[in-house]
Amino acid sequence: MGAPKTTVWAIEPHTQAKHEILDRYLQAWTAILSLGRFPAIAYVDGFAGPGVYEKGQIGSPIIALNAALEQQRQHPAMANTKLIFLFIEQKTDRAERLQENVDELQLPSNFRVKVVGGTSFEQGFASTCSTSTAAANSRYLRRLRSSIRLAGPACRSAL
Repeated sequence: MGAPKTTVWAIEPHTQAKHEILDRYLQAWTAILSLGRFPAIAYVDGFAGPGVYEKGQIGSPIIALNAALEQQRQHPAMANTKLIFLFIEQKTDRAERLQENVDELQLPSNFRVKVVGGTSFEQGFASTCSTSTAAANSRYLRRLRSSIRLAGPACRSAL
């Protein structure tokens, strides 16, 4: 199948397998990272899609949110960690559908979700990284900046 042309499309078997792996991975690592006493954990999906497929299967952004919700239910201390989700989707109609799907979820106050539509991953990440993620963690990120080499000028200037 080529690139889908509709807002919502049928899920491919390889995508379903990828989503199963992603869910298991996020279930494990969300809990591990939150126990590391990081002030915030950021999850970025640069090709987010609408969050749902033709027959109602959920896409990677909703899988990520559900995994974090489940881990927070199991580990209430996660409520002390800000969870930042950035979903970027170039197609505006898909981004709007994703926003609708996100709005249907009841998210705790420590979850921050931003859906960026109508822009490329590079542009969406650079414009958002410098505002929400960096602002939320400015002190922490200033300390990290001196010890981590970031790839690409967009990330260096955003942090």
